[in-house]
Parts: sequence; C-alpha cells; structure tokens
Amino acid sequence: MLAIKAVGEYLLKHPIMPTQEAGTMLQECSEKPSHEPKGKKSVDIYEHLAKHLNLNQIYISEKAFLMENRDCQLLEVANDIQKMFESFNFKSKLNTHVEEQIGDFYRTALSYLDTKRDRDTLKFLLTRVTSVNFMARLQGISNKKSLQNCSLTLPGKLDKFATAMKHLEEKKELDNLALNEKRGFLRRQRNYLRRENSGIIINQTFLEGN
Repeated sequence: MLAIKAVGEYLLKHPIMPTQEAGTMLQECSEKPSHEPKGKKSVDIYEHLAKHLNLNQIYISEKAFLMENRDCQLLEVANDIQKMFESFNFKSKLNTHVEEQIGDFYRTALSYLDTKRDRDTLKFLLTRVTSVNFMARLQGISNKKSLQNCSLTLPGKLDKFATAMKHLEEKKELDNLALNEKRGFLRRQRNYLRRENSGIIINQTFLEGN
C-alpha cells in the first residue's frame, strides 16, 4: 500500500501524472507482487490504482495521464486539449506538404545530383524532417536500408566535416604565428586528418602553405 500512497501523495501536489510514471513508482515501492498491476499497460495501471484512489485517466497525444477525480472543469479542459491534438496532427500535415511540394520531382532531383554524398545528405535531411517510412514511399522503394544508413552515418560525417572546416579557419591565422608554432600547428593538423580518415578531401597545398 506504500506505493499507492506515494501515487496519491504525488497527485495531491500535482494536477496530472503520466500513467507509466505511476507504474514505475508502483514497481519500485510495492512490498509484495500482489500489490502491483497485472500488466504494464496504462489501462492495467489505472485499473489497479482506481481500486484504491479516486482517479480519472485521460489521453493527450496518445499518452496516458492520471488525475484526481475532483474537478470536472479540469477534466473538460484536458479532454479539449486532447481534441486539439487529434484535430492538428502536425506530422501528418508536414508529410502531406512535403509530398505536395517535391513529390513529383524528388526522384529526378536525386538523379540530378552528381555524387552519392550529395544524394545521401539530401536523403538524411528530409528523413530527419519526416521519417524513413515516408521517404521510402516518396522515393518509391521498398528496401529502406539506404535511408536508415543515411540517418545513422551522416550526423557523424557532418560533425567531422565541421571540425575539419574549423581547423581550416584556424589556418588563416597562421601568418601571425612564429615559424616553430606554425610547424607545430600544421603537424597536429595532418595527424588529425590522418587519424580521422573521414574521406574528406582537403587541398594539401592550402593546409601546408607555400
């Protein structure tokens, strides 16, 4: 009963509580397995707690929350919020907008790009905005491996490129360094690029100077 009391005390201090958070609290504080819900689903947690506490369960953006059953106006507000989320599915509307704007020539654009790196970068950016499943449908492919690979590998490659470019920017200030400082910087620069082996092609003449 300590776990149920802990949930009750939380709801006395807070107007709303995620149902799954209450489930975690029950598992951590229960003295006996019989004091825990029969399952881990939100409905199981709610039904278990409702036997002992005066609760309502509401859903906001498909996530379950518990609230004390004492204020009908608050419950109405929560239901209104849920209806707002249901009427404005941002992700769905965004996907529709992307398809309407680029759907007709997206595959042509991929063919137009010269390198695999450029194509992968475009796929990565659009996948981040939408989803792998949506971009696979837009591209007209069933195998999503290439899109998934872009999502996993491109962030690291972009980070490496940004770091390399930062080093190149630092190179512009070499003219203000003494000769031994300049040689030390260039040595560290070459070692960094060799260690990263990122496949980024940088003009060696520019790195070493004339």
